[in-house]
Formats: sequence, C-alpha cells, structure tokens
Amino acid sequence: SDVYKRQGINAEYGDEDEDEDEDEDEDEDEDEDEDEDEDEEEKEREERERMKSQSKELLCQLRLNSAQCRLKLFGSSNLHRAIQLCSEVLEEEPNNLKGLFRRSQAYLLLNDFELARKDIERCLSIKEEEEKEEKEKEREKD
Repeated sequence: SDVYKRQGINAEYGDEDEDEDEDEDEDEDEDEDEDEDEDEEEKEREERERMKSQSKELLCQLRLNSAQCRLKLFGSSNLHRAIQLCSEVLEEEPNNLKGLFRRSQAYLLLNDFELARKDIERCLSIKEEEEKEEKEKEREKD
C-alpha cells in the first residue's frame, strides 16, 4: 500500500490518483485567474491615467476660458484673477502659449509692461522652437 501511495496509485482501485490531476488543473485555473486579474488591474490603471490626463486638460481649458472672460470684463480684480488662472495653467503646462499670451494681455491692461514683455518673448521663443521641430520632422520624412 505504501508503494502504491508513492507511485500515486489508489490501492483499492488500482487506478492512478485523480487528486493529483485535479490539483494541477486547479493550479492552472488559479494561474489563469491571476493573469486575468492582473490584466484587468492594468486596464483599470490605464483608464484611470487616461481619465486623469483628460481631467487635467479640461481644467486647463476651463481656466484659460475663464481668464479670457475676465480679460473682457476688465476691472483690476478681474485682471488679477485672469493672471492667477493663467499662472495655474502654466504651473501644469509651462509652455502653454494661450496661458502665456492671455497672462501678458492682463499684464498689459494693468500697465505692467515688463512682465507682459517677458511672457510675449517666451511665447515667441516657444513658437520658434516648435517651428524648428516641425521643419526637422519634414526633413526626416524627405
């Protein structure tokens, strides 16, 4: 009987022990379940990241639109709020041209010409850099 047990044979029936096959099947099923769970978790993480990115983009757009409205309303408090909104966008996206341009407009309306000039110069340098990159991409295609 000990010999049979070591060989995986059931002493009563003379058949191979089916428990081992069932254990292997269960292990394979568990591995497949774990793989599926990991795939689902990865998809959920990717979806959260995509939504987070979209949320940030929308928030930037809302801030820039609000800043534009405040520029149209004039008034010192509105202009200061426009600067604040644009600065918040620029914290997230330092090279955001709309944010820089709208902030420079607010500075101009507040007669802060030096800060307005700095933002406009930065806009120009960013735009020039983008144009250089585009030309390089076109050369690589040819």
